[in-house]
Amino acid sequence: MTEIRSEKTAWYDLPGKLSNTQAGVKSTETVRINFETGEIIEKSYTTGTTDFGLFETDSRSDEFIPKVTKTADTNTLKMTGETGSWGFPVANINYDFTITYDKSMRTITVGRTHDGFPSYQLWIGGTVRYDYQQGHIGELFGTRDVGGDR
Repeated sequence: MTEIRSEKTAWYDLPGKLSNTQAGVKSTETVRINFETGEIIEKSYTTGTTDFGLFETDSRSDEFIPKVTKTADTNTLKMTGETGSWGFPVANINYDFTITYDKSMRTITVGRTHDGFPSYQLWIGGTVRYDYQQGHIGELFGTRDVGGDR
């Protein structure tokens, strides 16, 4: 069994400065999967908070969908989601992480598309496999700004 965990976190731009009023953990998704069989054992999703300096609000969850696609050679887990802040409802955090397990080579490839804000981390089996540091808050608008395989 392998644990896959992704986390979206917004950080203040400068330590001790309130230059980014959207700071806080936005969401954490965890999927436990048997990559050999492609079966999802367990899944969970939690949302965090948004710090506005004078007050904090809960993040909202619009969706989190883990899905496995099986072929003779690979099992692929796709984690798709959207979350946001009640205090800033016009922009959502959109993301897809695709983790492909090659059965014969026993290797994992990570594909991803997501907005340029906030920061994203992906752990596979307790090891950070993807670590993206946020751009500016304007990258929440529109479609996914960042993509590719790793």
